[in-house]
Amino acid sequence: MTFCKSGATMHDFIICGGTLVDRLSLRKNNCIAVSDGKISLIDSSCQHNARECINAHGLFISPGLIDLHVHGGNGADSFDCSHDSIDRISVFHGERGTTGLILSLGASSFERTALALERAACVRGMESGAAIIGFHLEGPFLNPCFCGALDSSHFLMPDSKAAGELLAAGRGNIKIVTVAPELPGCLQLIEFLSSSGIVVSIGHSAASFEETLRAKAAGLRHVTHIFNAMRGMHHREPGPAGAALSSEDLSVEVIADGLHVHRFFLKLLWQTKERNLALVSDCIAAAGMPDGQYRLAGRQISLKGGRAIAGDGILAGSTATLLDCVKTMVLSGLSIPQAIYFATENPARILSLNRKGRLSPGFDADIMIFDPDLTPRLVVAGGRIIYRKNI
Repeated sequence: MTFCKSGATMHDFIICGGTLVDRLSLRKNNCIAVSDGKISLIDSSCQHNARECINAHGLFISPGLIDLHVHGGNGADSFDCSHDSIDRISVFHGERGTTGLILSLGASSFERTALALERAACVRGMESGAAIIGFHLEGPFLNPCFCGALDSSHFLMPDSKAAGELLAAGRGNIKIVTVAPELPGCLQLIEFLSSSGIVVSIGHSAASFEETLRAKAAGLRHVTHIFNAMRGMHHREPGPAGAALSSEDLSVEVIADGLHVHRFFLKLLWQTKERNLALVSDCIAAAGMPDGQYRLAGRQISLKGGRAIAGDGILAGSTATLLDCVKTMVLSGLSIPQAIYFATENPARILSLNRKGRLSPGFDADIMIFDPDLTPRLVVAGGRIIYRKNI
């Protein structure tokens, strides 16, 4: 038995029986072996010296889900940035099939954002549920005309020096930064962030189709919650969404919670962006909690009947988990393998995580075992069993 950095334990085990959901296909599972936090083999026999054999007969086995956009859960907000709050977020999502997530920080004051990044960097790696893969800055270089539920009083004009200070505060953990490329100086900021290894994303933006394409030429790679908090599509001005749909090399994320985006557009996305579509939850602190008052980056949010609403009546993130989004895609006409693909292999590819998102020897042992109705029975993150029920 090995003691993990997170404080949880991992040990060698095998998974026998069940149906593998991997790479858009279903196939019979004979044996998956896990050793030292990695998948060591997928073979036709169960001859292995593991200390435990997990019986998955009648169940599905997939890679663990990867969520690129998480603000919180179970009452905890990403700006709390204490060990307890990050662990609550990690456990909440881990129990629901997510094995890796990007912790998203919405717009707040520059000083508070830098402090939150420093504190989160200090406690990252000590979580006992889903692994925190890195951080996402959803601001401050955004357009106040499309602020959504974020507090536009904290938005700043693009500034590479300020961005560099935030990257330093994040200690190498910042993976995604959302910007509004139509703002003066943003193309230079995109070039700076891209050269620093950051996935630069467009969001909270009034950019035109042409401005989005110019940003792509400067290093823009991704679209934050497509269709939401951005200029809408029009037949004479397709906007950022139109640029994304027409650009094979722009990846997109979509909040598939059944509230943010109509199912017509969900179908359009999976038909046009198959290899570059990631489902995200955009989950906030109110998820998993009763109706009441919660917060998003310091702003008060009201939860009523599953809807999180800011004071101006706009949707404020989501209370869905990534597995809920997978279920929405299945209800929209996708097969289980297709829907799982958009929450595993695609987000891993977008972040260049070369050892995540698939069930393959040498890959991280991030695994979800679930019922035919997509209810988790066992969740494994990096070889750590983080959730188990009746298996």
